[in-house]
Amino acid sequence: AAVTLQASPAQMGALSAVVTAPLLAGLGFVPVALATPALAIPLLTPHRLQGRMNATMRFLVWGTMPLGALAGGALGQVLGLRATIAVAAVGAALASLWVWRSPVRALEGIPERAEG
Repeated sequence: AAVTLQASPAQMGALSAVVTAPLLAGLGFVPVALATPALAIPLLTPHRLQGRMNATMRFLVWGTMPLGALAGGALGQVLGLRATIAVAAVGAALASLWVWRSPVRALEGIPERAEG
């Protein structure tokens, strides 16, 4: 027997957002997660410090995810689901501003690194 989904247009819009948002976020996260250890660390970090740099980057990225989950859960309890999602969306948009305002935008090539 076929199952039919009966939902309002608003519910269908919400469902499509819930399905596509993680997909789009993943499409952005994967290139960054691959490029940082594969390109940035070897090109910009002296060879003797690459292990430490890689460990630090992994700790900062992966180690803080549980803290974000806890903060999201706490915000969800205090503010409610919609407000928490709005806060997360604004936070994600603001997270890229540090790159926009940094000297990284002015780079025209890979800077020379100090050997050591």
